[in-house]
Amino acid sequence: MVMGTGKMAIVPVIILMVMVGVVKSSVEPLNYDRVHFIDHVGGNYLFRGNLPLIDNSFAYSTLCEYMAKRALEEGNITLPQQFFLIVISLLDPTDPVEGPALTVEKDFFATNNSLGMLHSWPFYGDVLSPLNYTESGMLYMAERLNDWQQDQLPYHSAVIRRFLEINDYSDLPAVVYFHCGHGQDRTGELAGTYELQYLSTSFYSLWQYNINMGMDVVANKNAMMWFCEYWKININNDSSDFCSTTNPSLSLY
Repeated sequence: MVMGTGKMAIVPVIILMVMVGVVKSSVEPLNYDRVHFIDHVGGNYLFRGNLPLIDNSFAYSTLCEYMAKRALEEGNITLPQQFFLIVISLLDPTDPVEGPALTVEKDFFATNNSLGMLHSWPFYGDVLSPLNYTESGMLYMAERLNDWQQDQLPYHSAVIRRFLEINDYSDLPAVVYFHCGHGQDRTGELAGTYELQYLSTSFYSLWQYNINMGMDVVANKNAMMWFCEYWKININNDSSDFCSTTNPSLSLY
């Protein structure tokens, strides 16, 4: 299907998002293979991963251990022994499997608010990709990403960056950990967005990394592609290959 340009082009995307389930619903216990270091700004740190629960309990000590190992392995950084943990959960609170898992997270921080806090950002991805549109229609939609995208990637990426740049919550260093059920699809979508915008990683590299991590939900891939087109316009890059998923020679700037 090829969508045209004009304001009405936005409507089918929103309707489809409401009507169609686009996220694979399941969770797995905290898995070291899913936990990875992404970035640090000053004394604050960013990680991605999967659900931080083991045996239906929040695995705080194990998560801290895993993040410390990954910081050293992947960033050559020693994580502070004490920090304020900001968990961003991308789980769907209405899902019969993910909803109860999210409740466990909420309950943990409600009774351990000195250790950190939880933000719930349900992610769903995008049903349609930029490839479903004519060139003019795609550009129109990409420019207006903030007006229609359910996951609000430009906004959420900026919020994560602010957590790292300005820690308003504690005198301790901040450690931000975002996750979905498996740490692959929704997590890959948000990680790709952040790294494209703030780490200047090529889209091809991000795409291949997420594929190797197990990203296979089309809706989350679509959302990554939409953000790439949005960011390409934002930085005035006119390369036709900027958002390529098949060109390994690309660099951003």
